[in-house]
Amino acid sequence: MFRLEDLSLFVRAAALGSFSEAAREAGIPPAQVSSAIKRLETALNIRLFARSTRSLRLTVEGETWLPYALQMLDALQNGLQQINTPNDEVSGTPQQSQTNNALNDVAWNGTTLVTVGDQGTILSSQNGVADGWTDISSPAINLSLAAVAVDSNSDQFLIVGASSTVLIGDGTTNSWQSATSVPLALNLEDVVWLNPGYVAVGKNGSIITSNDGDTWTLQNSGLSITITLKAVASNGSIIVAVGTNGTILTSTGGVAWQAQPAMVNNDLNDISWDGQQFGVVGSNDTILTSPDGVTWTSHIPGTPNITFVAATQWDSSLPANPVLGAVGSAGTYVVSPNATTGFSVPTGTTQQLSGMTWVDDNVSPPYFVMVGNDGTVLTSQLQLP
Repeated sequence: MFRLEDLSLFVRAAALGSFSEAAREAGIPPAQVSSAIKRLETALNIRLFARSTRSLRLTVEGETWLPYALQMLDALQNGLQQINTPNDEVSGTPQQSQTNNALNDVAWNGTTLVTVGDQGTILSSQNGVADGWTDISSPAINLSLAAVAVDSNSDQFLIVGASSTVLIGDGTTNSWQSATSVPLALNLEDVVWLNPGYVAVGKNGSIITSNDGDTWTLQNSGLSITITLKAVASNGSIIVAVGTNGTILTSTGGVAWQAQPAMVNNDLNDISWDGQQFGVVGSNDTILTSPDGVTWTSHIPGTPNITFVAATQWDSSLPANPVLGAVGSAGTYVVSPNATTGFSVPTGTTQQLSGMTWVDDNVSPPYFVMVGNDGTVLTSQLQLP
């Protein structure tokens, strides 16, 4: 029996005529492509490629089998969509967000959704559906807001953004409190609550920490100023930050950070923790998983040339089978029960989707909320197989 990832890499290598190009497009080492093809050839008991130092071409058997491989990938994608998207509501239902500004992130505290975006945009909703969004932007803030996190003890939202912006509030009114002490001139990209305390990351390799969300301390990431840290997550004992050029950092307290070997050279744009593993998404179809932030596995969801911008893994509660959701460029929305076998769900939009969260209010069936450019808000229920 062969692996889905090996089948996908075979199709890529055949289309590009190069293992190196297939690896570059997938964001993995060339040796990983070579190993995948060898496994596939062993499983099929045929030789798929004729290799030399100067060229790579399909064998007669490879040319014969290629259309069947394409059919299998298409059939699997269509079959998963038919099983898991039983009606149009699941395919991404548009919601009216009350803004045309780009929305960059969204979070749920158990009773309220808050989404943040460009030009200081902050919107709230009880459930994200029925066009029920209210503008609760702070009159004093007109800067880009990049991320929002939830303090699960107090249910307070904490928002970070450009020019060292840090805001704290309950998400019900426009009364947002600005942090009183934040290192100057930092463009922050993401923030995570640590129970207790916070870690925020941003451009120029910046990392800041806080015990209360009000007073922040700049930490030494050891990174070049050319690196942007895009996202940060924690499993309760290990903090993991990811960024451009495949950057992965780990820390136990947020003060001392250790660089991990890069799995890919692609930009890593978001990270989440589902109770069992970290899930990271990025450019060029990149999805990585790790149980500990140190040992990583690369997956190929089958959406070539897509930049994944955000991911979530059942943010509100841990089910028996964690589910990874990822969104990105061209309205792409991918769902996977295990980050290995995934399927694309049609969203009806070509706008970049930049943020997502999982909502389980114990009333309606659980669903994802996704936000993106031009004020895009989509909701999508998920029926697990």
